[in-house]
Amino acid sequence: MISPSRNGRVFIALALMCFLVGTGTPGASASHAPSESSPMQVSVDQPSGVLFANSINLSGSSTQPLRNTSWTIVNISGTTPITVLSGPYLTSVVPLADGVYRWTLIVDLQGVDCTCYVELSTIDEQHRPFSVHHVVYLGDQHQRPVLGVDNPQSYTTPHLSGEPFMLQPSTTVELQLIQPALEATNISVFGELCEAPFEVCLGNPFSVNIPHRLNNQSLFLDLNANQWAIDEGIWRLTVHVTDDLLRSSHRISLPLVYDITPPVASLNVPILAQEGEVFLIFADVDDGYEGSISTLTWFVVDEEGGTRSPTAMERLSEHQLSLNFTRAGSYILELTVRDHAGNTVKVSEQVLVENLKPVARISVDGLTVAPSTTLKLGPGANWSISGTMSLDNEPIEYLWVIDNATSIRGVPSLTQTNFSGTGLHTVELIVFDDDGATDSQFIEVMILEPLQDEVAATSPIAMTVLGLLILSVLVALPFIKRQRVTESDLPRWQPNAKAEVVFTSSPIGFDATVEEDEP
Repeated sequence: MISPSRNGRVFIALALMCFLVGTGTPGASASHAPSESSPMQVSVDQPSGVLFANSINLSGSSTQPLRNTSWTIVNISGTTPITVLSGPYLTSVVPLADGVYRWTLIVDLQGVDCTCYVELSTIDEQHRPFSVHHVVYLGDQHQRPVLGVDNPQSYTTPHLSGEPFMLQPSTTVELQLIQPALEATNISVFGELCEAPFEVCLGNPFSVNIPHRLNNQSLFLDLNANQWAIDEGIWRLTVHVTDDLLRSSHRISLPLVYDITPPVASLNVPILAQEGEVFLIFADVDDGYEGSISTLTWFVVDEEGGTRSPTAMERLSEHQLSLNFTRAGSYILELTVRDHAGNTVKVSEQVLVENLKPVARISVDGLTVAPSTTLKLGPGANWSISGTMSLDNEPIEYLWVIDNATSIRGVPSLTQTNFSGTGLHTVELIVFDDDGATDSQFIEVMILEPLQDEVAATSPIAMTVLGLLILSVLVALPFIKRQRVTESDLPRWQPNAKAEVVFTSSPIGFDATVEEDEP
C-alpha cells in the first residue's frame, strides 16, 4: 500500500457515512435540495463497491459543467480515514447537450489495496459547495463491508445526529450495505443498546438481537422495543455487520425514540382576574423521560367564540404567557402539546375577567370634593370643576348634569361659562366605562354675586371719572417739573449766628430733616 504520509494529511473527522449517495441504484448521485433554479446533479455509472485492480476508472454525467472539480481518494480500511491521493481536475469533461456533461476520472494506483471512497468536490452555479462520494475496492486485500444510511450526509460518525428513528413500538430501518463480493448474502448483524437522552449513555450498553434481511445493497433492520423490554425514552443503537469471511464493518450509531404514550400537561391559571390586570399563565408538561422534546400550541377563546394565538409580547416563553384582557368576560385558554413521537394531548382552563367599576370623583382646582358638598365660588372665569380624578383601570367617559336640566357629555371639566348665572346650582358627574358600568357624585355649587364696591368700581360712570383723573395728572405733570426754587427760599449764612442741626431718626426710605435756629 501507499504510505499514509504520501499526501501529508490525515482526516480528523470520520466521514464513513458520506460514502454513499442513493440507495438501490447501480450508480451514485448527489444533489442539493430543490431551489428556484435547477439543482445540480452528478451521477456515477459504476455501482458502489466496484472492484478495481490497479487503477480507478470512474465515469458519469452532470447537469452542470464540472469546472475546477477536485478529487480525493480516501482509505477507510482502518479506523481512521487516510488520504491516499488527490488532484485538482477531472480527467475529462465533455459537453453533450445543454445541461448534459460527461466526465471521467482515471487514476493509476499500482500496488494499492484498500477499501476507499472517491470524493468529487466543486462549486455549483449558485456558488454553493457540492460533493459526491463513491465507495470502491482496490486490489484484493484490506477489504471490508461498508455500512451506511439512506441519507448519509445528514449524519456524522460515529454518532448519527439529526432526526431519530421512532419506535412505535417497532419500526424498520433501511441501511445501505456495500460488500467486497456483491453476491455475498450471509451476514451477521450485531447491536448494542443504551439509554442516551443527551447523546451520552446513562449506563453500560447491552447486546440486543436484531432481525434483518438483505435485498441487493439494502439492509433492513427490524427494531422492536417490546422484544428488548425497554422503557420509553431516547436510546442509542450501535450497529455493525460481519460477512461470511468474518470481515467487520465500521460501527454506526442510530438514535431511537421509544414513546407510545402522550405527555401529561396541566395549566396554572388564576380563577378570577381584574379587567386591565396583568396575570401569568404557566404550563407544566411531562413526557415521562429525560430529554423529551415537546411542541406547545396556545389558543385564547373569548366569550363570542373568537380564537386567536398569543402575540409575541404575550409569550414570555414556550411554557409561560403574560395576558391582560381589557374587556370583562369569560375566557378559555387552550394548550395542545405534541411530543417528539407525534403523541398529542389537549388541555384547557377557564378564567373569569371581572369588570372594575369606575369611581366618580369631583375636584376643584386640584382639590377633591366630598360628595354632597356645597361649594361657594366667587365670580370670575378662573376656576374649574373637574372629573379627571375619577378612578378606573381603563379610559372612561364623562356626563355632567347641571340643575337636572342641562347635560354635557364628553368633557372632563366645567367652567363658569357652563352655568346660567350666579346663585345655587346642582352638579352631578356620571362616569362610564366600556362595559357599561357607571358611578356618580353629586355636589352643590353657589356662585356668589359680585361685591357693591366692585360693581361701582366697574360701572361705566366710575370708569369715566377715573379716566379723566388720570388724564389730568398726566397733563399737569410737565408744569410741576418746570417749577424752580427761588433765591429767597434758600437759607442764608449768618456768620455770627449759632446753628443747630438735629437728625431725627426716620424709617428707611424717608428723607432726613435738617432744622436751623434763628441767629
